[in-house]
Amino acid sequence: MARVIPWPSGAAWRQELTIDRRVYKLRARWNTSREYWSLDILTRNEEPLVLGRKLVLGWPVTFRDQDERLPRGQLIPVDPSGSLERIRRNDLGDRVQLLFIPEAEL
Repeated sequence: MARVIPWPSGAAWRQELTIDRRVYKLRARWNTSREYWSLDILTRNEEPLVLGRKLVLGWPVTFRDQDERLPRGQLIPVDPSGSLERIRRNDLGDRVQLLFIPEAEL
């Protein structure tokens, strides 16, 4: 079942969460000059799995990554209203949700 990943407020943040019984650390940053969010995914021990990935509406964050340590499924930013063309600074957590969709549902 798809799961909404909490999106803390602020232009940069870190959080730890469990997906598929594994602990991951997420870091997000707003790029003020290019106006986009980037996301890092790390293991519990801070080993980088994905670094600086730009978040694009409807586009899976790890679609091209083959690391077996990544969750089995996809993180995808979605706009439930379908009205946005891109993610702006204050959209995530409000108008845009970051979903984790398990592999079995893709």
